Amino acid sequence: METNKNKLWPTNLYYEVFNRNFEYIPENAEAAVEYVLNKLKELDKSVVLAHLRDYKTFRIIGSEKGVSKSRAQQIFRKAIIKMRHPSKSKYLTNLAEELKRDEAIQEAEEALSRQLTKSTVLYQFIKPIDQIKLEDLALSVRAYNCLLRSGVKTLADLSKLSTTDLKHIKKLGIKTYGEVLDICEEYGVLLNKLEP
Repeated sequence: METNKNKLWPTNLYYEVFNRNFEYIPENAEAAVEYVLNKLKELDKSVVLAHLRDYKTFRIIGSEKGVSKSRAQQIFRKAIIKMRHPSKSKYLTNLAEELKRDEAIQEAEEALSRQLTKSTVLYQFIKPIDQIKLEDLALSVRAYNCLLRSGVKTLADLSKLSTTDLKHIKKLGIKTYGEVLDICEEYGVLLNKLEP
């Protein structure tokens, strides 16, 4: 009976995103799911809805979207992986609080930008770099996972690495390496370029 319950919308989506490790579905689950799905590409969103909400098989979804069954499965799996990223999954568990937090951050940023001239202060001065968590950096899933596995949890941790250290992080890759350097530059953090 529990298995059947886990196949119903939106429980089935939580089941997929949290790998069966969720304690409860929030009362505003429908709104939370809609909010997170709207952060995905339209194709990703439509495939997730077709499979989990409309209970369509990947064969049917594929024929409707003009792709193969395996491509429809691939789109679905990638969308679920994107939804597992903390920058999105946090809204599934606590939508109201996360939206309030986002609003407060946006208001603070707007207030700060009204008070400061263009060239005086960069974003990193809003809060110390040791308080800027990895999930706040808008990294790709690959960059986030590689850095987290290597023990980097905050921007301060990242700033302690040299470019050589960064290159040697397992599975980071050249493209992701460039992405991390761009994020560091955006926050005014320069990694030591000297060879250790």
